[in-house]
Amino acid sequence: MSGIEANSRLAGPRRIAGWALHGLATVAALLPLLLTAPAFANRFGSPGADRMEPEDPRNRSTVSVRTVPVGAFCVRVVEVVGYDPRLNQRLYRVRLDSGVLASLGITAYENALAFARTENDALRSLDLARHDAETFRRSPGQCGQQ
Repeated sequence: MSGIEANSRLAGPRRIAGWALHGLATVAALLPLLLTAPAFANRFGSPGADRMEPEDPRNRSTVSVRTVPVGAFCVRVVEVVGYDPRLNQRLYRVRLDSGVLASLGITAYENALAFARTENDALRSLDLARHDAETFRRSPGQCGQQ
């Protein structure tokens, strides 16, 4: 058997092995994408996406809590404004009086109103905010007033 005949007999299996290796390399390259596809689908607006996740890009909003200082270490929450920076519009504006709170109590209002998209949502969330801020409630005498 000459060298040319041997090469021609091996050419078929080499082509098949080449295609098999190419296919295996393609699968290996696409495997990480296939494994993370459900996570990307949830994050970027597939029908199964969960809108109650703060990291969801559709939930990007800003909550501005306006306060009045009471003494040295306390505040009174007087207004909460929700703003959607993507749409460049105000979502809601709620005036309230929280009573005297330690300054950390502001976070309770920010967290409770983070998902509100309308004024009705914000009004419903205020009960939760008041409940969460209860541990930060102070009397004016506890706030370092002079």
